[in-house]
Amino acid sequence: MEWSKLKNMILLTLLTVNVFLLVLVTVREVRSNRYRQDALQNTLGVLAKSGIAVQAGSLPGDTAHAPLTMERDRAREAEAASALLGEAGGGGQGAATLYTGGKGTVLFSRNGEFSASFREGAYPLDSLTEREHALDTLGLIGFEGQVTSVREKDGQTAVTVRQSWQGVPVFTCRAVLVYEGGELRSIRSGESRRLTGEPEAAGGT
Repeated sequence: MEWSKLKNMILLTLLTVNVFLLVLVTVREVRSNRYRQDALQNTLGVLAKSGIAVQAGSLPGDTAHAPLTMERDRAREAEAASALLGEAGGGGQGAATLYTGGKGTVLFSRNGEFSASFREGAYPLDSLTEREHALDTLGLIGFEGQVTSVREKDGQTAVTVRQSWQGVPVFTCRAVLVYEGGELRSIRSGESRRLTGEPEAAGGT
């Protein structure tokens, strides 16, 4: 067989193999994208059933975040109570810890839930909007996040803030601050939860 014909056969064989590999990679990528989209839609469906509305377009493209665990930090709870209430007394080793100070009371629970009740005049709006005031107040306890809703009903305004941790939104952690008469009156119990402490990498994915 002539060398030119043999060379053409080799080139044709290599071209065929490359095309086959390209088709194989493309099919796998299409399947992977479809699986990711299905997983995303299923996740959004589960969140919707729990009353959590999330727009798919607002989610970050890179979702390869390592799982973290976090232990309750009672020292930081005491610091947060003092930041909100001034000099605060309380504490204890139970599942829920109540602090009392000049501006009201704050309750912290083991599962991250917290609530507060403020005395009249403790947190006036002054020249701020409820949205701005909510972010400033939560900043006192290291709660950084984004306002997701502002609702008015029966003379009260409820501002919901979703917490962010290291720039990543935490959809199960939020705070609901209630305003009435131009001042902050409470942080709702049962609807407010936060992350606090030092995160540690968890095993698994």
